[in-house]
Amino acid sequence: MDNLHDTWVFDGQNWVSQRSKYPDYSQQALATDLASGLVVAFGGLRAHPRTLIGLLFPKNPGQSSLLDETWVYDGNDWKQISMDARPPGRNFAGMTSHTDGRGVVLFGGQGNTRGAADNLHDTWVFDGQNWEEIPSLSSPGPRLGMMVAHDPIIGRTVLFGGRRRVNQDSQEDLNDTWVFDGQNWEQVRTPTAPSPRAWAAMTFDAMNGQIVLFGGTRGPGFSADPLDETWILVIEVDD
Repeated sequence: MDNLHDTWVFDGQNWVSQRSKYPDYSQQALATDLASGLVVAFGGLRAHPRTLIGLLFPKNPGQSSLLDETWVYDGNDWKQISMDARPPGRNFAGMTSHTDGRGVVLFGGQGNTRGAADNLHDTWVFDGQNWEEIPSLSSPGPRLGMMVAHDPIIGRTVLFGGRRRVNQDSQEDLNDTWVFDGQNWEQVRTPTAPSPRAWAAMTFDAMNGQIVLFGGTRGPGFSADPLDETWILVIEVDD
């Protein structure tokens, strides 16, 4: 199975193919920098070599070299940005527009610790030129495959669910809700919540002023128990 690395733009009516220098990576994080209008991609996993050995004996993420590259798309083409300070390589991270409309916020994902896959819980902000790690007094905790979205009404990044590693042989799906104000994470207790899940789609519905979540998977593997539910979330925070 080949990774795809074509770029398409939707103008509201039609999809148009764009030229692309972006490599055939997979499982990277993607978000829009609202201030610059650039699309930012970070990390991911390099495609396995197209050789007989690579096809017969693909490496798992814990053994593969996870990527720590930053790419931006300006509407015409992709460009890699090189910098010294950047998040460690990872895949399945959560990334969305920054709460103050400048840059993007990246959280967690799956990293590589001493040659073994490990869930991460660090928070980074990219301002269009540099990455900066943001220490927080509290944290959603190590996880991957979580859903993140920017809520401009409350000026917060919203995070829901994901999957965390319980031990070497088992993982657990989550259904907790957190908000990030640019400096700290805070858990939000809601009267009801979607069931635990990972890899759902979540975004902000500007027309109705609410976060919308759809689908996801529950249980081990990418296709185990796929969900087709739609949930909405409206959060009110004190200034």
